[in-house]
Amino acid sequence: MRAVFQARFPSRYMAALWFGVSWIRRTAGFDLFFPCFHPRPPGLVSLGSAAISGELERLLDKCPLKFPVVKQIACLDPARMNRDPEWCITQMKNLVQTFIQGKQLAGGIAAVPLTKELLASAASTRSHYRLYLENEQKKKESAIQQLKRKAAEKELEDLRNQRRVLNVVCDSLEVDADKFAEIAEGKTGRKMAELITKSNSLRRRHKDKKAEMLQVDKMIEEKATQLRHL
Repeated sequence: MRAVFQARFPSRYMAALWFGVSWIRRTAGFDLFFPCFHPRPPGLVSLGSAAISGELERLLDKCPLKFPVVKQIACLDPARMNRDPEWCITQMKNLVQTFIQGKQLAGGIAAVPLTKELLASAASTRSHYRLYLENEQKKKESAIQQLKRKAAEKELEDLRNQRRVLNVVCDSLEVDADKFAEIAEGKTGRKMAELITKSNSLRRRHKDKKAEMLQVDKMIEEKATQLRHL
């Protein structure tokens, strides 16, 4: 008998895994849900730790409750079976119970009765959720509008500061041009020509700065109008 058993299961590890998986199949009946539980002919059982790891990996990947069964699957360890068989049996039962519960829960939503109270509750929940989304959208739009307003206010303040600087420059250029013109009236010859040239140059710069200031005034007016509509 021992020779026959060794011929069929050359590895104690594979024999324990074979009997454990077969017992799960017979108890829980998960052939359709877990194809890795299908028994193989003894001659096709792969030997070595790689085959065992692959079998357990396929088992866990196909499990709908993958993570809760990781601890329970340790009951298939032959060393643990030899050391604590009662614990392994208990964990095996828990594992089967987990599979059974998973099978019962799958598709259970179809059995929920659609009562008037349930439909009314769903409609109310949908309305509340839609109202929540609308409020969130309004908050988002309000925040964006506030950012735009702050940016426009800062730009308007920068334009006003630029206008004040240009105004000071224009006044200074005008004063200097008039000063050189007055001095030139009391001079003759080359000195008078130099002073008149300086005065005219300052007046041209004053004219350019005046035009630039008028352009800034126009921009300030447009930005103020835009800010009023924000």
